[in-house]
Amino acid sequence: MNDEHLVRFTFDLIDEDRSGYLSREEVYDLILLMSKTEAEAQLKCQKLLNVIDATSISVSAPTGIVLELKVMPVNST
Repeated sequence: MNDEHLVRFTFDLIDEDRSGYLSREEVYDLILLMSKTEAEAQLKCQKLLNVIDATSISVSAPTGIVLELKVMPVNST
């Protein structure tokens, strides 16, 4: 598996609703998996969302792959 396929595979694991975007909930779930406590996850998620509070951010991986992350609003249903 090359780097691009690995990135796509990982993204698809996180993108639970298969929308092609990572919702705030999906980002939070990912951060929660990597945190020791829920409070730590909430703090990390808030810091991240403050940084990418714009509609999107582009990230370049060392492999040369460029990801454009779009933050979608939370549904209030």
